[in-house]
Amino acid sequence: MLRLNISSCDIYHIDNKTFSNLKNLVLLDLSNNRIQQVPVVFSKLRYLNISSCDIRHLDKKYFVNLQYLFSLDLSGNKIRQLPDMVFDMLRHLTHLNLDRNYELTEISSTAFTGLKSVNNIKITGTSLKRISSHTFSDLNLNSIDISYNKIEEIEDDAFNNSQVRKINFEGNNVIKFGTQIFNGITFLRELHTPAFKFCCIRPCYVPEEDCRPLKNEFSSCDDLIRNSVLQAVLWIVGIASLCGNLSSIIYRLVYDRKRLKIGYGIFVTNLAVADFLMGVYLIIIAVADSFYRNRYTFVDDYWRNSNWCVTAGILSTVSSEASVFFLCFITLDRLLVIKFPFGTVRFRPTKAYICCGICWFISITLSIIPILYTSHFKSQFYSKTGVCIALPLTRDKPPGWMYSVSIFVGLNFCTFILVAVGQLAIFKRTSTGVSYEEDTTIKKT
Repeated sequence: MLRLNISSCDIYHIDNKTFSNLKNLVLLDLSNNRIQQVPVVFSKLRYLNISSCDIRHLDKKYFVNLQYLFSLDLSGNKIRQLPDMVFDMLRHLTHLNLDRNYELTEISSTAFTGLKSVNNIKITGTSLKRISSHTFSDLNLNSIDISYNKIEEIEDDAFNNSQVRKINFEGNNVIKFGTQIFNGITFLRELHTPAFKFCCIRPCYVPEEDCRPLKNEFSSCDDLIRNSVLQAVLWIVGIASLCGNLSSIIYRLVYDRKRLKIGYGIFVTNLAVADFLMGVYLIIIAVADSFYRNRYTFVDDYWRNSNWCVTAGILSTVSSEASVFFLCFITLDRLLVIKFPFGTVRFRPTKAYICCGICWFISITLSIIPILYTSHFKSQFYSKTGVCIALPLTRDKPPGWMYSVSIFVGLNFCTFILVAVGQLAIFKRTSTGVSYEEDTTIKKT
């Protein structure tokens, strides 16, 4: 087999006269040069690598003399468009690589027409926005890899009549799609998608475990909350939380105002406010679940990126963190009362209100940081799941997952330790029946 490797040689043009004695060349590597057009002087060529060659434009005429080509590598170029039937002459082509053509934005629905023998097509790392109907139709493919582009729309019948066995289009933000994008496929065995919602419209013969990603921890193809028991519990707990905490707040403000003059009463009232916010969050999720019932698959992206979902996520974070802080202060207040029963050390109203203000400030700040710093969190902190919760409960690691772990695992674990130690100290002090002040008085006497 006659081979020629002249990669990275700063070649600008392939001249027929220069290579006139190499007409029987079978393998040619011209990668990493500056050739802006496809060479057509080698009629018996089987393998051609012209990756990273600054090629900007493809035309059908470029492949007229390359009808026996088996493998074509066009990756890393600056191709902007794949026009109609551009590969029509490459009847024997089995492998086509179009990776890293960053400027590629459009593929004609007939661009791959004629590639009857192609087994694999790879188009990743481009600016491709849409996959049109019948783009991959009538091709005897083993795999189609269009992952990690910028695809936002896949039209129905995009893979129609294809014999493809593996499709990978993960890493795209596909917003617009229909239920028939996999119509006509009969041999599909493996499917990699950006979200489980695409597995809901997969061909029925493809097992669920062969479709990635796996089922969402909370949602199903039809409902935001997939378990009917959880749907009912969501309403019950949400309404109970709203009514119970609202009653407690009103009682403190109207009928038991004297409690607001001591630290314990102030902390408990603020704890009720924090828990009330959690009830608001639960009701928002319950309403969304009811509103999108039996059609959630097609509104998943819309809901998770909506202002309502973000608001619900912020409320859940503020509520959970504020509740934890107030529990710490309540524990500390009770510990001080038990150890110093004569009131020498207390949370006076002014100090208690200052502590509450600090708690609310920290909780709100922690909740809105992911909204303010979009460069790091990619506006995905509260849209990880359909329930808009920032807890690290999913298998994947989206942007900001370390922040989530730090807050909900690290910080909350530290506060749990503080509460546990405080409660243990209270138990120990009450079991002995002697306070610090009493013990000191006895010693002096």
